[in-house]
Amino acid sequence: MRVFLTGATGSIGSSVLESLLSHGHDVTCTVRNEEKGQVIASKGDRAHYIIFDINGNTAHQLAELAVGYDAIIDCIQQPFTKEGAIAEDITVDALIQAAKKTSETKPVTFVYTAGIGVIGNTTSVINEDHDDTSNSWEFSKPRILREKKVINASTENLHGVSLRVSWVYGKSSVDHWIRACKSQNKIVVASQK
Repeated sequence: MRVFLTGATGSIGSSVLESLLSHGHDVTCTVRNEEKGQVIASKGDRAHYIIFDINGNTAHQLAELAVGYDAIIDCIQQPFTKEGAIAEDITVDALIQAAKKTSETKPVTFVYTAGIGVIGNTTSVINEDHDDTSNSWEFSKPRILREKKVINASTENLHGVSLRVSWVYGKSSVDHWIRACKSQNKIVVASQK
């Protein structure tokens, strides 16, 4: 399978890349610079990279790059700022556009990684049927809207998926946790009662 992957050198994306490659898939990754590109290139001949930074390019350019793949996986998690939210919106819209274009000729799956922050502070058991986002942390609320965009883009040939990956999955989750605490001006902890 040919996969287009964003965020491949990040916390979640690096694990996704390793898994895809270990299962024999060809993966093309967007990276912001040559140094990150070399990290991708070191993974073997099925790992490819394109230097692309959404902050310096257009959504149209990103959409053109992502057309034609069997799957598009968006693992970019921008900083929890207004600018970061705008960059994530642009990225998701562009990748939906690419998935729609691809779906005109063949099936395509688009996976958006929102993170578990969209669930928020809860003491109840959470499963795939949980859709209450009233307790979502403020920094994650824009991601809820992106999840809905991805799911609503689904058609017979386009399968939109939102994946709420937990922080413990990635390699740099402590950095993300510290940034979340700083942005919320409080320490965010899980608790059981």
